[in-house]
Amino acid sequence: MTYAAYLRIYQPVAAFHEPDRSKWASYAASSARPRRRDSLAAERPYSLVELDYGGLVQVLSDDALSSDHSAAEIAAAIDGVAKGERELALAMHQRAQSRWRALAEYEMAN
Repeated sequence: MTYAAYLRIYQPVAAFHEPDRSKWASYAASSARPRRRDSLAAERPYSLVELDYGGLVQVLSDDALSSDHSAAEIAAAIDGVAKGERELALAMHQRAQSRWRALAEYEMAN
């Protein structure tokens, strides 16, 4: 079995510059796009951070999962960028990245 881990960060449409902002707003309003419950409401409160452990939840302990603060670290990194606190942003990003890099290595395990 192959395990995979991904960290996805979504920004609100308002964070984009034109013409990308108009393109993504049009896409979000389109009836042809794939639907996901509450996605339009979420695109309005802040960036979304999705931690997708995939099959890794089967090999990680409950303690490891409950002690994962990746979402808070990414939120702090985003906040640091917004406030011009580059050192904080970099430190939080590196912390989350090193954890996820270690998790992604499970993908290569046999």
